[in-house]
Amino acid sequence: MRFRVSARLALLVPGLLAASSSWAQVTPHTRTVPKILTGAYGNLDVAAPGVSFWRAQGWYDGKNLPNGFTIREIGFRQSPRNASPGFSGDMTIIMENSSLAFSQVSSAFANNLTVAAQVVFSGSVSAPAMPVSSDPNTAVLWVTLDTPFVVSGPNLIVDIDVENQIGFLVADGLNQVSQSNMFLRAGSSCGGDQSASDAAVAGGFTYDYAMTGAAPSAPAALLFSTENVAAMGLRFPVDLGQIGLAGCELGLLPQAVVPLATDPTGSATLSATVGVPPYFTLSTQAVHGLNPATTNVINTIGGDAELANATTDTGGRRFGPKSYNVALIYFVR
Repeated sequence: MRFRVSARLALLVPGLLAASSSWAQVTPHTRTVPKILTGAYGNLDVAAPGVSFWRAQGWYDGKNLPNGFTIREIGFRQSPRNASPGFSGDMTIIMENSSLAFSQVSSAFANNLTVAAQVVFSGSVSAPAMPVSSDPNTAVLWVTLDTPFVVSGPNLIVDIDVENQIGFLVADGLNQVSQSNMFLRAGSSCGGDQSASDAAVAGGFTYDYAMTGAAPSAPAALLFSTENVAAMGLRFPVDLGQIGLAGCELGLLPQAVVPLATDPTGSATLSATVGVPPYFTLSTQAVHGLNPATTNVINTIGGDAELANATTDTGGRRFGPKSYNVALIYFVR
């Protein structure tokens, strides 16, 4: 039975490698920085109500974007927790390819910028009132840059300064408690559900991935990947209907496959123990059944992955940087 599912997966992976833009695609996720939050909400609302100015300067690990990627627009993701009441103001955006490491980010904005910093936008912006979001690919505000910015690494600084604010913007953000793990749901399922949890153990953490609601007493597999955005000219998720999996999506590039089997209730689990420091990001998706179906994707941030950090000044109140991941989540295209 496992061979039959492995065979389908063996066809799926070369099919992806050989795919071109002629493949039918569901609407791809909007590319997000940090990358691991593409298609998945963060856990923090970023807002500056009741003040006329604010500034946020974020450091982002260079691995979040491919080298040579050109940023022409930057977006603020709509919050899934609170509505945004409407906003206008004068915005300046500075970007820099930075050699600073995560631990070197300073609370003083000027210390993180050099003469290589570029003013990529300066002008008035506005956003209408927006309800609570139900789509992690929706922006509350898009800004088209005056000067496109080419990412060359090793890391990226994004500095946003807003003056003369009227109303305020509510955007999605990331706030990860130090030495914790985050499990972010992305994509949709055509059968079953995938979830994840963790437990601290001596010397590290145990990560538990669970599948429920799958085909009972059937072969299954868990796909692992470090690529959840794009590969071989394709943007994820990819429609698998044209290889016989109607209504199903591939939400990642399969780089490793672990065979499993569901129990009579349609459940299966996989556990792995990782030592300290468990710094990693990883995406997983489950496939199950003799006529395979796919679950949602789980994006994992393991420990202090050092993806992003930020310093903010909200009406004269200064915060950051932190010793762990905290930042605005940006769309880029």
